[in-house]
Amino acid sequence: MLEGQRKYNEEFKNIIELYNSGKNPSESNSKYDITKSTISG
Repeated sequence: MLEGQRKYNEEFKNIIELYNSGKNPSESNSKYDITKSTISG
């Protein structure tokens, strides 16, 4: 792996994809059991 390059698992990539697509954060929250503050930062 190149220095500074990160490797993300598929679940994380799916969460980011949902966020970037403009989906309602509550959809990600319930599907992946994460808190609202994790998504909205």
